[in-house]
Amino acid sequence: MKSTVAAFGRLAELRAAQTRQLLARVHYQQQLCQRYQANIAALRRLCGFQGCIDTVVQRHNHQQYKVTLHNMIELQTRELALAERTLAGLREQMLGALRGEKVAAQALAGKLGEWRALLARQEQALQDGLGAQVWWRARLCAP
Repeated sequence: MKSTVAAFGRLAELRAAQTRQLLARVHYQQQLCQRYQANIAALRRLCGFQGCIDTVVQRHNHQQYKVTLHNMIELQTRELALAERTLAGLREQMLGALRGEKVAAQALAGKLGEWRALLARQEQALQDGLGAQVWWRARLCAP
C-alpha cells in the first residue's frame, strides 16, 4: 500500500509540474500576443504620419514607405492570428492538465485515506490483542 501511495504521490507531482510548465507557456504566449498588438498599433501610428511632401521624389518615397508599413501591418496581423490560435490551443492543454492534476490529487487523497484506515485497523487489532492478553493474564493471576 505504501508503494501505491508513493506512486500516486509521484504522479500528482508530475501532473503539477506539467501544469506549471503549461502555465508558463501560456503566459509567454500572452506576452507574445501583446507584443504583436503593440507592434500593429505602432505601425498604424506611423501610417498616419504626414511629413513635408514637396517634390515628386518625396511623394514617391512616402508612398513606398506607406506600402511597406501596410505590408508589415499585414504580416504582424497574420503573426498575431497565429499566436492567438497557439494561445487557444495552449489554454485547452492547460485545462486538460489542470483536470489531470486534480484527478491525481484526488486519487492520492483517496489512497492516503485508505492507507490511514488500514493503519488504524491494524493499530486497533493490535490494541485489542494487547487488551485481551492483559484481561487473560489478569484472570489467570486472580485468586
